[in-house]
Amino acid sequence: MTTREAERACLGAFYEALFADPLLREFYSDSGYANFGYWRPETRSAAEAGDNLVDELVGRLSTPAGAILDVACGRGATTRRIGERLRDASLFGIGLSLEQLTAARRRAPTARFAQMDAARLAFDRNSFDAVFSIEAAFHFATRARFLEEALLVLKPGGSLLMSDLLMARGTLLTPPENHLVDARAYARLLTRVGFRDAQVTDVTDATWRAYRRHLSNFIARRYLRAPTGLRDLFAANVVFAWAVRQCVLVSAQKPSA
Repeated sequence: MTTREAERACLGAFYEALFADPLLREFYSDSGYANFGYWRPETRSAAEAGDNLVDELVGRLSTPAGAILDVACGRGATTRRIGERLRDASLFGIGLSLEQLTAARRRAPTARFAQMDAARLAFDRNSFDAVFSIEAAFHFATRARFLEEALLVLKPGGSLLMSDLLMARGTLLTPPENHLVDARAYARLLTRVGFRDAQVTDVTDATWRAYRRHLSNFIARRYLRAPTGLRDLFAANVVFAWAVRQCVLVSAQKPSA
């Protein structure tokens, strides 16, 4: 096993453990989400925040989308929400975990799913009107390779729509080559790959910081009921608190010609 394969296996085990944690599943109302979400003042749950995050990206679509690719679809919550918002779209989700893909098929039964590496998309060129990726590209090997692949499979004029995390240098949560200093560096990367109209918006307050407040309050309320599960949730919270520097929403278009 190569170093990268070992890192991927450890990362996969980390997320599988989080998905299986009963307290975290309760926090997300067993919705299938595991991201920071997008918290508005009226948002009352992590499941609602997850829907909000997808809605924020759907609202950035520049043209109607008939064929949509959801990259790193997790357990299908994102795919399900995209389908609810874009009912005429044909949805295809990909991920690495077979267990998560099985859950995704149950959660979004009208979509198609396949096991696939985000940096090696096995689709024909010009296949999709939009490519979505929710809070995952910071893990990819590499983010730049994924963006190149996304550009190829998008139709001319198609949209790239992402939420992503800019992490501290040296964190094990992301490959070193994925390090980006800030949103401006991200926009330059998109332009260098070949996208146009790149917009990278800092939404850290509405995502990571709000998520931490709500998760901390949830843990405090549940402490007496289930103290044994707090250690892992607390450890994960500490790891991300050190690692996350910025949360961004990304939109860009493939040139029409």
